[in-house]
Amino acid sequence: LSTITVMRITMTAISISRYLSMEKSIGTKFSHQNLREIVSFARSHENRFAQMVMDRDVKERNKGLAQKRRLLSESKKRITELDMIFKRLYEDNISGKLTDERFHKLSTDYEAEQMQAQPPLKSLS
Repeated sequence: LSTITVMRITMTAISISRYLSMEKSIGTKFSHQNLREIVSFARSHENRFAQMVMDRDVKERNKGLAQKRRLLSESKKRITELDMIFKRLYEDNISGKLTDERFHKLSTDYEAEQMQAQPPLKSLS
């Protein structure tokens, strides 16, 4: 098979797969007629179809990237908040406002939360 043929088949498969996913998400029924229309359009308008598929792919990638950036920002913000909380807990413990037992309980809980926030932070950066 030529490179162009493989590209055509791949794009058709991608488009059909996305079309089926879209239909499932909006609750419409898949029909062979719809599939035939997609394949016919892809054959008749190869360049336009290829551009549509690539545009959709770029849009989906950008959406995923934006979501990862938001999660990264939220994780960094929460870690900073936890550092500040831990600092206040320590100061309250030193000044006698907080018992040692309570300090250990709270610091353990906050440290565990901070540890849970670290892996997503590492995988997103």
